[in-house]
Amino acid sequence: MTRFRIETESPWEKEFGYARLVRRGEFIAVSGTVASGPDGRPVSSDPCGQTRAILKTLGEVLARADSGLADVVRLRVYYVDPAIAEPFFRAFREAFPAGGPALTAVRVAGLFSDDFHLEIEAEAVARVGREPERPRQEWDEPSD
Repeated sequence: MTRFRIETESPWEKEFGYARLVRRGEFIAVSGTVASGPDGRPVSSDPCGQTRAILKTLGEVLARADSGLADVVRLRVYYVDPAIAEPFFRAFREAFPAGGPALTAVRVAGLFSDDFHLEIEAEAVARVGREPERPRQEWDEPSD
């Protein structure tokens, strides 16, 4: 079974060597994502704007793996301040108008920068029987 890595312009992916998304078969895992631009700075200062930006990034990277937000089966949200709940769920309902995936929200002491209100990671499934069009990097699993 082939495994695919997809990267974005995130400065941290390049610095630390991780992938934004890994797909193996139909299973897709998306790394924790904050609302940052290519310079690593927040693209929005408010929780709703950050949630919208994160979900947009998730949708874009999932599309590159032949999936989409409708194919997300679980989200994990890491947040610092419980006050983000209302703005988060406003953006969440916009992205998932027919109902969202399984959701876990974990309050943390802090994220890597005080400028970010939340970080979201996702698990999704690819559309059955299709391979990604053009993964950034790919490698075959070693045979057992």
